[in-house]
Amino acid sequence: MFMLDYRLIYAWVLLTLIFGLFAVIASAVYPLFKGSIEDFISSFIESRLPEPSINPFLILSLILVNNSIVVIVVGLLSITVLVPLAVLAFNGAIVGFIISLTNINMGLSYPAIFILLAPHGIIEVPALALVSSVFIAFFIGGLKLFISILPRVIVTSLIMIFVAAIIESTVTLMLGLIFMSIFR
Repeated sequence: MFMLDYRLIYAWVLLTLIFGLFAVIASAVYPLFKGSIEDFISSFIESRLPEPSINPFLILSLILVNNSIVVIVVGLLSITVLVPLAVLAFNGAIVGFIISLTNINMGLSYPAIFILLAPHGIIEVPALALVSSVFIAFFIGGLKLFISILPRVIVTSLIMIFVAAIIESTVTLMLGLIFMSIFR
């Protein structure tokens, strides 16, 4: 079965590492562009996330819809190779900027930030990398293999995204609110 083909797994791991690499790079360059990055991150977050006082089910729904759209679009456009790479690089950079922003502006330690991000990120990032890696099927077996495997990969990634969204809208949100009350 192609879903467990070693080349897909290698691509999956490589794309996860690309996400991490861009997170590290963005975190490292954050101090150089602090003002403009803070403005960008603020507008990025405000345009996608509701106020914490909103119903947790609504937060779950917003996260799930946003991430599901990304998974489907990336899956469909993964054949281009550039789209998944760009999406993973962009999301990795956003995470890197948020890590630095949170560390510098809120005084949260890196372990505390890891505790905030890891519960859902451990599932969400591999889900995005998995759907991004489906382009390998095209290069190995052509369009027919790509089309045959794409629905299974998208469904698998959507299930992972659903689990990550539940964790993000509950555990991550609660931890974030606790940390914000401690460090304000």
